[in-house]
Amino acid sequence: MVGEKLHAVGAHYGVTTYTDYDRFLEHDMDAVILANYFHEHAPFAIKARVQEVTGHEFNSVLLNLYRDGRDGMGWHADDEPELGREPVIASLSLGCARLFKLRHRRHRNQVCTIALQHGDLLLMAGGTQHNYVHAVPKTARPMGERINLTLRRVRPPAGT
Repeated sequence: MVGEKLHAVGAHYGVTTYTDYDRFLEHDMDAVILANYFHEHAPFAIKARVQEVTGHEFNSVLLNLYRDGRDGMGWHADDEPELGREPVIASLSLGCARLFKLRHRRHRNQVCTIALQHGDLLLMAGGTQHNYVHAVPKTARPMGERINLTLRRVRPPAGT
């Protein structure tokens, strides 16, 4: 379904979603885990699982908290020089479902809207950051909290 939506806006490459957070980590964890162990090691388990699922290595993570529908992220691309020419961005959604919009830079009427659910992993790769911008729009609809973990590979600046 996501692939069909993206194809409709010409994004024939670069974005994949994985769903179901509970199954996303289950193979890395035993059925019984002490709470302290989980809180101490969960970030590393999440990173390891994202790397395994996507086949990409990441060395940086951004955490965004969306307290409710009044919090959002405007149109932007993750195209900073330290991310490289064709960055791979893995975005893990936790909590309340939110809309994610992907818009072509030149053909601004080509917009793809994806409802990212709890546990969805969105992978943006290839020319996605050069050809598209993305956003998590604000909404007046009442909704709960959402945390987004955005994993990426940051490269040191040239000459350092």
